[in-house]
Amino acid sequence: MVTASGLHLTVSNFETGETSRRMRRDDISWHVIGLIGDHAVVRGRARLELWNVRSGALRWQMPHADSRAAAIAGDLVVVAS
Repeated sequence: MVTASGLHLTVSNFETGETSRRMRRDDISWHVIGLIGDHAVVRGRARLELWNVRSGALRWQMPHADSRAAAIAGDLVVVAS
């Protein structure tokens, strides 16, 4: 389970509720667009990003100027620019 609350993105076990990872942003709040496997697509103030929620690693990012809208379609991120 992935939840966004203020500056934190929390990954928890759905059955037990136990937190397995908590990531913090200092610049903006998280806005989760969707999940693809172990990856979360999130929007921030200046960019669209893809994060691996298991490792906490940023995998990909794109500036807002190039990403006016984004959605998840199956196992793809669809970006309108």
